[in-house]
Amino acid sequence: MDITTSTTQNTTSLMLFGRLDYSARHIFKSTIQDSCDSNTHNMILDLEAVTFIDSSGLGLIHKCITEAHARNVHVTLVNPREQIYSILELCNMTQYVSTSDASLSQEESDSHDPRHISNVLTRDTLSIID
Repeated sequence: MDITTSTTQNTTSLMLFGRLDYSARHIFKSTIQDSCDSNTHNMILDLEAVTFIDSSGLGLIHKCITEAHARNVHVTLVNPREQIYSILELCNMTQYVSTSDASLSQEESDSHDPRHISNVLTRDTLSIID
């Protein structure tokens, strides 16, 4: 897995490339911690280039979102491929997928799916990810 980071104002965007699985846990954790150390208030995880996600990858995302939610901060998932979106949907994680997601088909956008942005990530979020 590779991750590209960009920051504007108080928002950090992370573009994830490749497989989000157990082998990606260290780079994922490290990158998010570094991003949070920069005093970001919003975290956007761009999943457009994620080609595979397994239960470990879902667990990493879930733990970040859960801890952030407990601290009233926001995490947004954007641009999941159809296969990745289906997995997120099976795990009831689509509530964190932005409705402005460019990779969703027009048909999905027109269905008024109740996906919404509801979370931001803080440095404390990552203490639970090992």
